[in-house]
Amino acid sequence: MHDRVARAASNQESPYGIAADASNVYSTHNLADGTVMKVPIAGGVATPLASGQELPWAIAVDATSVYWTTCSTDSSGTVMEVPIAGGTPTKLASNQYFPRGIAVDATSVYWATFNSSTSDRGMVLKLTPR
Repeated sequence: MHDRVARAASNQESPYGIAADASNVYSTHNLADGTVMKVPIAGGVATPLASGQELPWAIAVDATSVYWTTCSTDSSGTVMEVPIAGGTPTKLASNQYFPRGIAVDATSVYWATFNSSTSDRGMVLKLTPR
């Protein structure tokens, strides 16, 4: 390992998406059990924020919440939210065609979708949940 590279977490099953804030690194694990995890930046034990998600994909974080997309078949993808401290995940949007990228700012959540079966092959969508 390079002398500036440190391991924040190990033995993580199929991490996919990744995001960070000042304290933690957040990741989605879509090939194992559909878990959204957080681990301190300094390293340590990973804590699950949500489990049983169907193919969690992209992930983003703001001052209060963690957001991710689930990317199952056809139009059954979702945009999800959970408080940084943990709790019950909330579905912000459903029936999304393969939602991939996700980003947040001070007021809104943005995500991109892909649908190869229509003439409108992709969209960037915005939701203001607050």
